[in-house]
Amino acid sequence: MRVVRGGRGRGRRTALGLAAVLAVGCGVAQGAASGSSESPGMAAAGTRSDGRLTVGVWPAPARLGDEAVVEIGEAGAKAGAGVLECVTAPGGAKTPHCSEVVLGGGGRATTRFLAKRLGRWSVSVSASGERTTRPVQVVGGRLRMLATGDSEIQELDDMLGSQLAGKGVQVTGEAHISTGISKPFMFDWVKHAAAQAQRLHPDVTVVFIGANDGFALPDASGATTYCCGDAWVQAFARRTESMMQSYLRGGAGRVFWFTLPTPRNAAAQPVFRAINRAYAIAAAASGPGVELIDLVPVFTPGNRYRQDMTYRGRTVDVREPDGYHLSLGGDAIAAGILIGRLEADGLVR
Repeated sequence: MRVVRGGRGRGRRTALGLAAVLAVGCGVAQGAASGSSESPGMAAAGTRSDGRLTVGVWPAPARLGDEAVVEIGEAGAKAGAGVLECVTAPGGAKTPHCSEVVLGGGGRATTRFLAKRLGRWSVSVSASGERTTRPVQVVGGRLRMLATGDSEIQELDDMLGSQLAGKGVQVTGEAHISTGISKPFMFDWVKHAAAQAQRLHPDVTVVFIGANDGFALPDASGATTYCCGDAWVQAFARRTESMMQSYLRGGAGRVFWFTLPTPRNAAAQPVFRAINRAYAIAAAASGPGVELIDLVPVFTPGNRYRQDMTYRGRTVDVREPDGYHLSLGGDAIAAGILIGRLEADGLVR
């Protein structure tokens, strides 16, 4: 299914062969341009932390019949210290399987469990009077991915569908053009995200949105606040976090959220910076399962706009003539970065 509202001119995009464009983004796990030492600053949120204990499970969601990897950490613990790990399968009496895990150097240890039943599992770790629990959804069949947002997700969703078709991923693209998180008077993304999650049950949601934002929002007290001060950033972050929580589906889903590369229009640059700040706040508040993919150091290092960049030994025109959207070549690079993260997290092979 593909839902598109409005239109976006393609111009020279339609003259490019899709296969040639996809080749630009093939195998780009790191996504850094040639001649640049910067990497795409991705803030992973695969680990839950409560006090001194941390527990992470990868991949999440896990696949039926595969092993899930559990990474345990206890701050300040010495090698040889023990923690209690309990893995609870869904259904039945939900009796956990518990065992003592001996920590190695740095107070860390890695264990595994076989995901042999569909549904919501949980992994808890206890030590020194503390306990932390991480939910893990186990899914079967093809991984369901929702690629959604404004016009920035267009073409990118098609590329993801083409490249991931052979990796057991079913991609649904849903673009709502000219909409924005701060434009509920036109299209309410907070409500729509909840409806999408309920309707599609995505295992993974990819979001690229924000080029149409910057409108006034109510602050925590209900008063109107304008872009781009702290009160507006917090208000925008609250709406974004609500969307992220919907897509997380109570621990059953994962979320990958793109930041906005700096636009050419100098007047719009403070708005984009404020939006990216809000995305970082929302991702941190959402906890495990949300990963922010920072495209700023990839396409506009130091927040400096550039139309072209050297990538894998060739010059790539990465922006549309409007100075806001990524071109097909830029989309291909972004798609490669995302697929690299999916592979690193064990979601695809």
